Amino acid sequence: LLLPLASLSLSFSLTPLSSYFLYPFLSLSPFLLHSFFYFFSLFPASSSRSLTHASFILASEKGKIMRRIKVGVLGATGSVGQRFVQLLASHPWFEIAALFASERSAGKEYRDVAKWFLPCEMPENVAEMEVRALSELEAVRKEEDVEILFSALPSEVAAEVEKKSASLGYAVASNVSVHRMDEDVPLVIPEVNAEHLALIETQRERRGWDGFIITNPNCSSIMLTLTLKPLMRFGIEEVRVATMQAVSGAGYAGVPSMAIIDNVIPFIAKEEEKMETEPLKILGTLENGRVK
Repeated sequence: LLLPLASLSLSFSLTPLSSYFLYPFLSLSPFLLHSFFYFFSLFPASSSRSLTHASFILASEKGKIMRRIKVGVLGATGSVGQRFVQLLASHPWFEIAALFASERSAGKEYRDVAKWFLPCEMPENVAEMEVRALSELEAVRKEEDVEILFSALPSEVAAEVEKKSASLGYAVASNVSVHRMDEDVPLVIPEVNAEHLALIETQRERRGWDGFIITNPNCSSIMLTLTLKPLMRFGIEEVRVATMQAVSGAGYAGVPSMAIIDNVIPFIAKEEEKMETEPLKILGTLENGRVK
Protein backbone atom coordinates (compact mmCIF):
# COMPACT_ATOMS: atom_id res chain seq x y z
CA LEU A 1 0.00 0.00 0.00
CA LEU A 2 1.32 3.38 -0.99
CA LEU A 3 0.20 6.61 0.60
CA PRO A 4 1.15 9.47 -1.73
CA LEU A 5 1.38 13.15 -1.08
CA ALA A 6 -1.96 13.47 -2.77
CA SER A 7 -3.92 11.60 -0.12
CA LEU A 8 -5.23 14.88 1.16
CA SER A 9 -8.76 16.17 0.98
CA LEU A 10 -9.39 19.56 2.49
CA SER A 11 -12.71 20.63 3.92
CA PHE A 12 -12.94 24.38 3.81
CA SER A 13 -15.27 24.51 6.79
CA LEU A 14 -13.32 25.84 9.73
CA THR A 15 -14.77 23.23 12.07
CA PRO A 16 -13.48 19.94 13.52
CA LEU A 17 -14.95 18.29 10.39
CA SER A 18 -12.05 19.68 8.36
CA SER A 19 -9.65 17.70 10.51
CA TYR A 20 -11.44 14.53 9.45
CA PHE A 21 -10.78 15.20 5.78
CA LEU A 22 -7.16 16.12 6.43
CA TYR A 23 -6.53 13.07 8.59
CA PRO A 24 -5.69 10.54 5.86
CA PHE A 25 -2.60 12.50 4.90
CA LEU A 26 -1.34 14.56 7.76
CA SER A 27 -1.97 12.03 10.52
CA LEU A 28 0.57 9.96 8.58
CA SER A 29 1.22 6.35 9.21
CA PRO A 30 4.57 4.83 8.14
CA PHE A 31 2.96 3.93 4.81
CA LEU A 32 3.81 7.41 3.52
CA LEU A 33 7.45 6.68 4.12
CA HIS A 34 7.07 3.44 2.18
CA SER A 35 5.64 5.46 -0.70
CA PHE A 36 8.71 7.70 -0.79
CA PHE A 37 10.95 4.67 -0.49
CA TYR A 38 9.25 3.00 -3.44
CA PHE A 39 9.54 5.93 -5.81
CA PHE A 40 12.89 7.37 -4.90
CA SER A 41 14.55 3.97 -4.74
CA LEU A 42 13.77 3.69 -8.45
CA PHE A 43 16.42 6.27 -9.24
CA PRO A 44 20.18 5.73 -8.87
CA ALA A 45 21.84 7.83 -6.20
CA SER A 46 23.93 9.51 -8.87
CA SER A 47 20.87 10.74 -10.73
CA SER A 48 20.27 14.49 -10.63
CA ARG A 49 16.55 13.68 -10.88
CA SER A 50 16.44 11.79 -7.62
CA LEU A 51 15.50 14.72 -5.35
CA THR A 52 18.64 13.95 -3.35
CA HIS A 53 17.57 10.33 -3.76
CA ALA A 54 17.27 8.62 -0.42
CA SER A 55 16.70 11.82 1.54
CA PHE A 56 13.13 10.65 1.98
CA ILE A 57 14.28 7.33 3.37
CA LEU A 58 14.76 8.49 6.90
CA ALA A 59 17.18 6.78 9.19
CA SER A 60 15.46 5.47 12.28
CA GLU A 61 16.40 3.77 15.47
CA LYS A 62 13.85 1.97 17.62
CA GLY A 63 11.07 3.73 15.74
CA LYS A 64 12.45 7.23 16.36
CA ILE A 65 12.97 9.50 13.37
CA MET A 66 16.50 10.80 13.02
CA ARG A 67 15.76 13.50 10.46
CA ARG A 68 12.53 15.24 9.59
CA ILE A 69 11.70 16.20 6.00
CA LYS A 70 11.91 19.95 5.38
CA VAL A 71 8.75 21.33 3.83
CA GLY A 72 7.25 24.64 2.77
CA VAL A 73 3.68 25.93 2.45
CA LEU A 74 2.56 27.94 -0.59
CA GLY A 75 -0.22 30.37 0.27
CA ALA A 76 0.47 30.01 3.97
CA THR A 77 -1.64 32.97 5.12
CA GLY A 78 -4.99 31.78 3.72
CA SER A 79 -7.43 29.51 5.56
CA VAL A 80 -6.26 26.33 3.81
CA GLY A 81 -2.62 27.34 4.15
CA GLN A 82 -3.18 27.88 7.87
CA ARG A 83 -4.57 24.37 8.22
CA PHE A 84 -1.43 23.05 6.53
CA VAL A 85 0.69 25.06 8.97
CA GLN A 86 -1.28 23.92 12.02
CA LEU A 87 -1.01 20.22 11.16
CA LEU A 88 2.60 20.32 10.01
CA ALA A 89 4.00 22.48 12.81
CA SER A 90 4.34 19.71 15.37
CA HIS A 91 4.27 16.73 13.04
CA PRO A 92 6.95 14.10 13.77
CA TRP A 93 7.70 13.52 10.09
CA PHE A 94 8.00 17.11 8.84
CA GLU A 95 9.76 20.36 9.67
CA ILE A 96 8.32 23.63 8.35
CA ALA A 97 11.28 25.46 6.87
CA ALA A 98 9.55 28.04 4.67
CA LEU A 99 6.23 29.87 4.49
CA PHE A 100 5.34 31.54 1.19
CA ALA A 101 2.76 34.24 0.51
CA SER A 102 2.25 37.34 -1.63
CA GLU A 103 4.79 40.11 -2.07
CA ARG A 104 2.90 42.35 0.35
CA SER A 105 3.39 39.77 3.13
CA ALA A 106 6.99 38.90 2.30
CA GLY A 107 9.65 39.96 4.80
CA LYS A 108 7.21 40.15 7.70
CA GLU A 109 6.65 37.74 10.57
CA TYR A 110 3.94 35.17 9.97
CA ARG A 111 1.94 36.28 13.02
CA ASP A 112 1.74 39.81 11.62
CA VAL A 113 0.31 38.85 8.21
CA ALA A 114 -1.79 35.75 8.87
CA LYS A 115 -5.26 36.58 10.14
CA TRP A 116 -5.57 33.34 12.08
CA PHE A 117 -8.92 31.67 11.39
CA LEU A 118 -8.52 28.37 13.21
CA PRO A 119 -10.03 27.63 16.64
CA CYS A 120 -6.60 27.03 18.17
CA GLU A 121 -3.52 29.09 18.88
CA MET A 122 -1.05 29.78 16.11
CA PRO A 123 1.89 27.37 16.57
CA GLU A 124 4.70 29.17 18.38
CA ASN A 125 7.41 27.63 16.25
CA VAL A 126 6.08 29.33 13.11
CA ALA A 127 4.65 32.57 14.50
CA GLU A 128 7.97 34.40 14.23
CA MET A 129 9.04 32.89 10.92
CA GLU A 130 9.73 35.36 8.15
CA VAL A 131 7.29 34.97 5.26
CA ARG A 132 9.02 34.45 1.91
CA ALA A 133 7.90 35.74 -1.46
CA LEU A 134 7.09 33.31 -4.27
CA SER A 135 9.95 34.85 -6.20
CA GLU A 136 12.32 33.34 -3.62
CA LEU A 137 11.48 29.71 -4.41
CA GLU A 138 14.83 29.01 -6.04
CA ALA A 139 16.83 30.59 -3.21
CA VAL A 140 14.86 28.69 -0.54
CA ARG A 141 15.42 25.42 -2.37
CA LYS A 142 19.18 25.98 -2.18
CA GLU A 143 19.46 27.66 1.21
CA GLU A 144 16.95 25.70 3.29
CA ASP A 145 17.07 22.35 1.49
CA VAL A 146 13.25 22.27 1.35
CA GLU A 147 12.06 19.16 -0.49
CA ILE A 148 8.25 19.24 -0.40
CA LEU A 149 5.84 22.10 -1.00
CA PHE A 150 2.20 21.94 0.07
CA SER A 151 0.23 24.23 -2.19
CA ALA A 152 -2.83 26.20 -1.10
CA LEU A 153 -2.44 28.95 -3.69
CA PRO A 154 -5.27 30.59 -5.64
CA SER A 155 -5.72 28.79 -8.97
CA GLU A 156 -4.66 31.75 -11.07
CA VAL A 157 -1.35 31.90 -9.22
CA ALA A 158 -0.82 28.16 -8.80
CA ALA A 159 -0.90 27.45 -12.53
CA GLU A 160 2.62 28.77 -13.09
CA VAL A 161 4.09 28.69 -9.58
CA GLU A 162 3.54 24.95 -9.15
CA LYS A 163 5.17 24.20 -12.50
CA LYS A 164 8.11 26.43 -11.65
CA SER A 165 8.47 24.71 -8.28
CA ALA A 166 8.58 21.26 -9.89
CA SER A 167 11.19 22.49 -12.37
CA LEU A 168 13.32 23.62 -9.41
CA GLY A 169 13.23 20.13 -7.96
CA TYR A 170 10.43 20.41 -5.41
CA ALA A 171 7.87 17.67 -4.85
CA VAL A 172 4.63 19.66 -5.01
CA ALA A 173 1.55 18.32 -3.19
CA SER A 174 -1.24 20.50 -4.48
CA ASN A 175 -4.68 21.12 -3.07
CA VAL A 176 -5.45 23.32 -6.09
CA SER A 177 -7.59 22.19 -9.05
CA VAL A 178 -5.57 23.77 -11.84
CA HIS A 179 -3.35 20.73 -12.66
CA ARG A 180 -5.68 17.92 -11.61
CA MET A 181 -6.72 17.02 -15.13
CA ASP A 182 -3.27 17.36 -16.72
CA GLU A 183 -2.60 14.07 -18.49
CA ASP A 184 0.70 13.36 -16.71
CA VAL A 185 -0.23 14.61 -13.22
CA PRO A 186 -1.44 11.98 -10.72
CA LEU A 187 -4.88 12.69 -9.27
CA VAL A 188 -4.84 10.27 -6.40
CA ILE A 189 -6.96 8.76 -3.65
CA PRO A 190 -4.54 6.17 -2.23
CA GLU A 191 -7.24 3.64 -1.35
CA VAL A 192 -8.53 3.80 -4.94
CA ASN A 193 -5.73 4.41 -7.47
CA ALA A 194 -2.29 4.38 -5.86
CA GLU A 195 -0.93 2.82 -9.06
CA HIS A 196 -1.43 6.17 -10.83
CA LEU A 197 1.63 7.43 -8.96
CA ALA A 198 3.63 5.84 -11.76
CA LEU A 199 2.73 8.97 -13.73
CA ILE A 200 5.40 10.79 -11.74
CA GLU A 201 8.18 9.41 -13.90
CA THR A 202 6.15 10.00 -17.06
CA GLN A 203 5.68 13.60 -15.97
CA ARG A 204 9.39 14.07 -15.32
CA GLU A 205 10.39 12.61 -18.67
CA ARG A 206 7.87 14.67 -20.66
CA ARG A 207 8.52 17.96 -18.92
CA GLY A 208 12.22 17.55 -18.25
CA TRP A 209 12.09 18.67 -14.64
CA ASP A 210 13.57 17.19 -11.48
CA GLY A 211 10.56 17.57 -9.21
CA PHE A 212 6.93 16.65 -9.76
CA ILE A 213 3.33 17.65 -9.04
CA ILE A 214 0.79 15.43 -7.31
CA THR A 215 -2.79 16.54 -6.77
CA ASN A 216 -5.71 15.59 -4.60
CA PRO A 217 -9.28 15.64 -5.94
CA ASN A 218 -12.12 17.98 -5.14
CA CYS A 219 -13.52 17.16 -1.68
CA SER A 220 -16.90 16.06 -3.06
CA SER A 221 -15.23 14.00 -5.79
CA ILE A 222 -13.23 12.13 -3.15
CA MET A 223 -16.26 11.02 -1.16
CA LEU A 224 -18.14 10.10 -4.34
CA THR A 225 -15.27 8.06 -5.81
CA LEU A 226 -14.56 6.21 -2.57
CA THR A 227 -18.20 5.11 -2.65
CA LEU A 228 -18.23 4.16 -6.33
CA LYS A 229 -15.01 2.12 -6.35
CA PRO A 230 -16.36 -1.03 -4.60
CA LEU A 231 -19.61 -0.80 -6.59
CA MET A 232 -17.96 -0.79 -10.03
CA ARG A 233 -17.94 -4.58 -10.24
CA PHE A 234 -21.74 -4.52 -10.34
CA GLY A 235 -21.79 -2.23 -13.38
CA ILE A 236 -22.76 1.40 -12.89
CA GLU A 237 -24.73 3.12 -15.62
CA GLU A 238 -25.82 6.34 -13.94
CA VAL A 239 -25.04 8.26 -10.77
CA ARG A 240 -27.01 11.15 -9.30
CA VAL A 241 -25.36 13.20 -6.60
CA ALA A 242 -26.33 16.05 -4.28
CA THR A 243 -23.74 17.68 -2.01
CA MET A 244 -24.06 19.80 1.12
CA GLN A 245 -21.13 22.16 1.55
CA ALA A 246 -19.86 24.79 3.95
CA VAL A 247 -20.31 28.42 2.92
CA SER A 248 -16.68 29.02 3.89
CA GLY A 249 -15.75 27.09 0.75
CA ALA A 250 -17.16 30.01 -1.23
CA GLY A 251 -15.20 32.52 0.81
CA TYR A 252 -17.97 33.57 3.16
CA ALA A 253 -16.48 34.47 6.52
CA GLY A 254 -17.93 36.10 9.61
CA VAL A 255 -21.15 38.12 9.31
CA PRO A 256 -21.62 37.62 5.52
CA SER A 257 -21.90 33.87 6.13
CA MET A 258 -25.23 34.52 7.86
CA ALA A 259 -26.72 34.97 4.37
CA ILE A 260 -27.04 31.18 4.23
CA ILE A 261 -29.50 31.05 7.14
CA ASP A 262 -32.90 29.81 5.82
CA ASN A 263 -31.38 29.86 2.37
CA VAL A 264 -29.99 27.46 -0.26
CA ILE A 265 -27.41 28.24 -2.90
CA PRO A 266 -28.18 25.71 -5.66
CA PHE A 267 -25.13 26.28 -7.83
CA ILE A 268 -21.38 26.56 -7.29
CA ALA A 269 -19.39 27.43 -10.41
CA LYS A 270 -17.19 24.58 -11.75
CA GLU A 271 -18.23 22.23 -8.94
CA GLU A 272 -20.45 20.09 -11.14
CA GLU A 273 -17.80 19.80 -13.85
CA LYS A 274 -15.21 18.59 -11.30
CA MET A 275 -17.55 15.87 -10.07
CA GLU A 276 -18.11 14.69 -13.64
CA THR A 277 -14.49 14.63 -14.80
CA GLU A 278 -12.35 13.85 -11.74
CA PRO A 279 -13.92 10.48 -10.80
CA LEU A 280 -13.45 9.30 -14.39
CA LYS A 281 -9.72 9.98 -14.18
CA ILE A 282 -9.36 8.48 -10.69
CA LEU A 283 -11.27 5.31 -11.64
CA GLY A 284 -9.49 5.00 -14.99
CA THR A 285 -6.81 2.48 -15.92
CA LEU A 286 -3.18 3.53 -16.32
CA GLU A 287 -1.81 2.29 -19.65
CA ASN A 288 1.40 3.38 -21.39
CA GLY A 289 1.75 6.57 -19.36
CA ARG A 290 -1.89 7.61 -19.76
CA VAL A 291 -5.09 7.15 -17.78
CA LYS A 292 -7.87 5.72 -19.89
